[in-house]
Amino acid sequence: MPEGNAYLVLDVVQVEGEASSLKFSKEIKEGELRTNVKLNDKPVDYLNRFVNDRNEAPERLRIPIPSGLLKPGMNKLRFDQLPMAAKPEELDDIGILTIALEFSAAGGAEK
Repeated sequence: MPEGNAYLVLDVVQVEGEASSLKFSKEIKEGELRTNVKLNDKPVDYLNRFVNDRNEAPERLRIPIPSGLLKPGMNKLRFDQLPMAAKPEELDDIGILTIALEFSAAGGAEK
């Protein structure tokens, strides 16, 4: 494994964001309409927290991977979507265009 911090890098579109000015901000802050990210069955974060606009065009998200979750060899990445509480059939209709891993050098400057 490379030294330093690991990041999950995603190019996404149409992800509902958590920023206060956005349509579903309240619901997302309450745990609805979220897209949770898990690595090797452990929580990493949720995508919506990293989106600050309407995400109508592809946007690159760089999500820190907690230390110890990424292991040498095969890893399992999973996206779990949570519905609206009042409408359990309604999920966020997102697009994930690119998935990559990125590492910063140990002790080096962050991008």
